[in-house]
Amino acid sequence: MGGNFCTPSGFLSGNLSNPDDDDDDDHSCNGKSPGYWKHRFPQKYKDVRFSTIFGGVWHDGHGRPWDPDITLYEVLKLKGHDDRHRFGFHSVAVYFNAVYRLDLNYPMRTETVVDIVQQILTLGVYTDPSTGISMDAHEVKHFFEGTYH
Repeated sequence: MGGNFCTPSGFLSGNLSNPDDDDDDDHSCNGKSPGYWKHRFPQKYKDVRFSTIFGGVWHDGHGRPWDPDITLYEVLKLKGHDDRHRFGFHSVAVYFNAVYRLDLNYPMRTETVVDIVQQILTLGVYTDPSTGISMDAHEVKHFFEGTYH
């Protein structure tokens, strides 16, 4: 999975080589987009707060922290200026991809997603334990986007 950027270490390794360019070979990470989850939101998570899952809140484009009671569903409905880098938007989608990883054949586990988001919320960067390389929120968002089908 590392070569196709489906895990943080694979993404950070920068291995762009693909020894077999067979068109029948699917290199997708199989994740669903934030739009998918917004329209097919799992009802059992309807009232779950972002802070409950990730241990904190993100902030808007002006640096103001979100209301700690904002739910996962409300995060998916925020406009860009209410979610700096659209980080929360993508964090929720990747979290659901991990929750439903077995159905989607998605490589990341919920623990990994929560760790990534928590590090961004508390430290401002995520440092991958296997590579020692760090990413800021914008770079993590870019990584998350790359895991969608």
